[in-house]
Amino acid sequence: MPQGAHTYISPRWYNHVNAPTWNYINVHVYGKVRMLEGEELKSLLDQLIKKHEAGTGYSMDGLPADFVEKEMLGVAGFALDVTRLDAASKLSQNRDDESYASIISHLKARGEDASAEVANEMKDRRK
Repeated sequence: MPQGAHTYISPRWYNHVNAPTWNYINVHVYGKVRMLEGEELKSLLDQLIKKHEAGTGYSMDGLPADFVEKEMLGVAGFALDVTRLDAASKLSQNRDDESYASIISHLKARGEDASAEVANEMKDRRK
């Protein structure tokens, strides 16, 4: 179950008496897991390295084959053949505009990535 951004919401941020709560964005993924081995795993690792080492000059090309094979023994690669996705979010969508704007403002003021991500998602959903 991948968990997206989530954050605490203080009752002080509302324009009326309220209780603390939690805002979140989640996705539940269901399917059959398939382990990757051999060339399939090596190809995936090569793609990851190319993505994260872009512009650095580092690549799997030129690495000794025995080194790559030894390192691959310590990697558990897998693929998920997805059969179902369930998304859920709770982003203060039932709040009045004043409280909603206050929550966004306070979340942004925290300076935390997760709080900022929730604030941005809230802002995008209510324009």
